Amino acid sequence: MDGTAKLLADILRYVLADGEDFDTGDAEGVKRAFALALRHDLGHLVIEALEEMGKMPVFVERCRKVKLAAIYRAAQRQYEYGRMCAEFESARLPFLPLKGAVLCRLYPEAWMRTCHDIDVLVRAEDFAAARGIIKKRLGFKFVERTSHDETFRTDSGVYLELHHSLLDRTRDTRAGELLGTVWQHASPVSGGAEHALDAPMFLLLHIAHCAEHFESGGCGIRPFLDLWLWRRAVFPGCTGMPEECGAMISEAGLLYFAKAAFALADFFLGGIEPDAEAERFLDYITRGGVYGTLENRVAVGEAKRGGRGYIMSRLFLPYERLKNIYPVLKKHPYLMLVMQVRRWFHGLFKGKLWQYKKELKLSGAEDDASLAEMSALRSYLGI
Repeated sequence: MDGTAKLLADILRYVLADGEDFDTGDAEGVKRAFALALRHDLGHLVIEALEEMGKMPVFVERCRKVKLAAIYRAAQRQYEYGRMCAEFESARLPFLPLKGAVLCRLYPEAWMRTCHDIDVLVRAEDFAAARGIIKKRLGFKFVERTSHDETFRTDSGVYLELHHSLLDRTRDTRAGELLGTVWQHASPVSGGAEHALDAPMFLLLHIAHCAEHFESGGCGIRPFLDLWLWRRAVFPGCTGMPEECGAMISEAGLLYFAKAAFALADFFLGGIEPDAEAERFLDYITRGGVYGTLENRVAVGEAKRGGRGYIMSRLFLPYERLKNIYPVLKKHPYLMLVMQVRRWFHGLFKGKLWQYKKELKLSGAEDDASLAEMSALRSYLGI
């Protein structure tokens, strides 16, 4: 067990789950734990814990602005989210808040659950109306469009992602098909326009999102904190994965991944030591930081497809994925090669040449032992 990860878990447990006091005697250990927390956008929680204990080292004291920034960002998001809710309620336009907009309610204080944008899902037929409200009534400015959402930004720097469907890469998997029924599992909150998901669908969305980010290099520690706090709120006293959610998770092909995710959740906030396989997962997650690393992404891809297969998969997306990026392919599949070329130029235009070069350099650099290790992790997670 990595001592740094264990100390960070002790700190997170103290501030989020009424854990016991932790040992701050090893200044270098605290310094490493704080550095790891910063990589996962959790530095503000370390500061909060140390402030409560009255044992603030000098090197953390200098970084107190991290906590103030988290509080300020949360206040901005809550303000803009409140404006959006009021407009959607006025228009009686059904909407479903996602990710941080919901999960922050599970934390002792909303600012403790950082996120960089507001995520909201509306029905596909309501998307144009929702976009109009966001642009004309709220004054958000359009930023970019993807296959499943559009991003907007306020002058104060708050981002809002308006979704008309869920996920991206896994949309054409069984998990994606089940998530396509999301509105069948949503019900109004207090009879208004805001909706909330039932527990099985909420968990499926959370796990599927983590798994999608795993393939891209990592999802960070925060989703496992979310998972533990959600289970405590919805299924008090439950350990492991709630039985009520097992059928849907299993049908989505994510049962092993979900169990592994709960094992890490129970490590970080439950104080349960992980077994050897969960430790391998923990190492991958902690190494990846908030958004994952290119090294992790290449390692996963090569373990799945081999070095050459991974590069080919990055160059030539399959039709099922490309049609989501360029919907014109759904009616005109013969344009697939044209859209592949358009995607390459789009990547170059977005300044991704450095990333492509690095991926080529990393591809084939993994030794047999590392590939075997990654293959074992993929097998454990069932993906």
